[in-house]
Amino acid sequence: SPEFLAIKADTEAVLRRLIFPPAVSDDFELLFCHGGGHAQFAAAPLNLCGRPEATAHYFVTGTWSARAAAEAAKFCNVTQQGSAEGWWMPPEQLDLHLPDADEASFAYLCSNETVNGIEFFSLPAGIATAPLVVDMSSDFCSKPMDYSRVGVAFACAPKNIGIPGLTVVLV
Repeated sequence: SPEFLAIKADTEAVLRRLIFPPAVSDDFELLFCHGGGHAQFAAAPLNLCGRPEATAHYFVTGTWSARAAAEAAKFCNVTQQGSAEGWWMPPEQLDLHLPDADEASFAYLCSNETVNGIEFFSLPAGIATAPLVVDMSSDFCSKPMDYSRVGVAFACAPKNIGIPGLTVVLV
């Protein structure tokens, strides 16, 4: 309906002003999806791998990235760095290797592992040709982020920006 489309357009405009620098804003599509963050655990490999023999690389720094890697393994080959117990050290001290597209269809990172206490205040350094997928469910809209280094980001809304069942996806 026209009323809904007006609400959607206003919500998208507000989010763009809040999270993106002007130079990045038009580079991304904003999607409002159902299913929460767990649905995106499957959506990333289903949309980015393209075939079951493809590989996705997961930086497993705690509970949420371990769950995402386990879900992705149903749809593609998963390589990973880290463990479900989390790396109890500052993220900037982690030796994270961002893969090239020849090595993986995408790399996955949870920017704030709330259960394990690991938060990335900036994305890992390094050049990568594979898209970086970032689960920002618990820190979306809470800090500046260099979205020019992100291929896909998602945030389940109930953590800090909205109602249960809504997920914001940036592509």
